[in-house]
Amino acid sequence: MRSLLRSICWVASAGCLLMACGSEAPPDRVPVVVPPPPPPPPPRTVTLTPNVQTLAVGQTVTLRATVSGNDKPVLVWSSSCESGRVAVAVDPLGTSATITATRAGVCGVVVTLDDGQAYLSAWITIPPLPLGDACSLDSECAADAPVCGVSNPFCGGTCTRTCSADADCPAPFKCAVSRHLCQAIPYPDDVCD
Repeated sequence: MRSLLRSICWVASAGCLLMACGSEAPPDRVPVVVPPPPPPPPPRTVTLTPNVQTLAVGQTVTLRATVSGNDKPVLVWSSSCESGRVAVAVDPLGTSATITATRAGVCGVVVTLDDGQAYLSAWITIPPLPLGDACSLDSECAADAPVCGVSNPFCGGTCTRTCSADADCPAPFKCAVSRHLCQAIPYPDDVCD
């Protein structure tokens, strides 16, 4: 009978793990019940808003990142932009970044979880600059003003086009024949906009 009780205790009761059933010595093997591991947490996701933005040079936008899950991972912000195309300022908590467009072009701003598990990009488009706007490279200028030329050495470059006569320039621009560049008239030589 004790043998039957020991078998029943062996199979059915977790309480038999630490003590033997009945008055006999404990069995040679004590079953160990290991609970199944908890299910893995769902993968974290990052939401970035807005994820597409068009900015004029000098404009800013604030991108906000939201992470799913209970823990609070560190967000790492980076830019795949050509140097100087945008300025990225990350808030102290790392949940948002303010992007300021500094030069025309297209680039991505990337947010990544510190463990590299998830990432997301926002695309920033900065349209080309029109005729007369300040520039530093030809690639920043629109097709109708493809040259970043210095029409005034004290003011730096502006998007312009080459010319040989006033008829080559749209109003109110005139051809500065000495430089072969369209420039706004009147153009104060001692004051820059």
